[in-house]
Parts: sequence; C-alpha cells; structure tokens
Amino acid sequence: RVVSLSPALTELVCHLKMEKCLVGRSVSCDRPGSVKQLPAVGDFARPDLEKLAKLKPDLVLADTFQDAAVKRSMEALGMEVAVLPLNRMADYRHAVKILGEKLSAKEAAEKELQRVDRVLEELHRRYGATIQRPRVMYVVWHTPVMLPGRDSFLTEWISLAGGDPLGKDH
Repeated sequence: RVVSLSPALTELVCHLKMEKCLVGRSVSCDRPGSVKQLPAVGDFARPDLEKLAKLKPDLVLADTFQDAAVKRSMEALGMEVAVLPLNRMADYRHAVKILGEKLSAKEAAEKELQRVDRVLEELHRRYGATIQRPRVMYVVWHTPVMLPGRDSFLTEWISLAGGDPLGKDH
C-alpha cells in the first residue's frame, strides 16, 4: 500500500509496472491518467495527515516536504517514509533502485537502469565531443521567469544532449 506525494515518483512507480501498489496520491500526481482515480491526500509536499492515515499506507513516497515535522508525524503513525529527491541523474538511479527493492520490482528496476545507461551512452557518443555547444534556455516557469539551476535534472539533461544550459552556474 503506497501513497506517492510526488508526481515524478508516481510516474516512476507506474513505469516500473507497480501502479497496483498505489492507494493514494497528491493532487499534483496526474500521470498516467489512471492515477487520477486514486484518492488525493493533499498538496505536493504538504499532505493532509488525516486523509493519509485513513489510507493505511505501508510506504509513503516524497521527494521533499515543506515541513520536516510532517515526515516525523507520519513515522510516528507507523508509516515508512521514503524521501527520494529527483534533482540529478544520480538521484533518479537511486530512486529506481530503492523502488525496485521496496516494491518487489527489482527486474523492472534493473531494466530501467540499463535503458538509462543506453540512452546516456548514446548521448555521450553523439554529443560528448561537441566543441560548439548551443546555448539553451529552458523556462520552467514564466511568471517570474525561472530556469533550472546547477543541481537540476533538466540542466544535466541539456548538457548530456549537447547543450550549454543557461542557469547552470546558479
């Protein structure tokens, strides 16, 4: 019984073919569309503890909390909480491995890690020696304008794809 409070982790659970484990989500978790039928237990990074407790999850997934006391409260209620930030490729690899173990999906997790390795190898082969990298501005949000920073998953992927991301120095 898993509740995911992170859209990215919800998608990863489903990508590992373990959607059947999900019993709840945050209001922001809307992909794949089938997860919308699950009860929402609050906002992204700010769950409603009462709604969450009613679902009796064995595992709560999050990539961050606005208030660290929320995690302690969940643990005091007997819930296992896995905080798996997804800022860099190393974070993604770690989350895949942890979810593979916790959801009894080790084979699917290993296949995903192999897929990621193939993609990274191809990107490095194709763009690793590029001397003139195009400057890339990826706008995460428009008001105010927000760009991914140095420790962002997006910045890493832009670099892997041969670009020179604006915002990489911040």
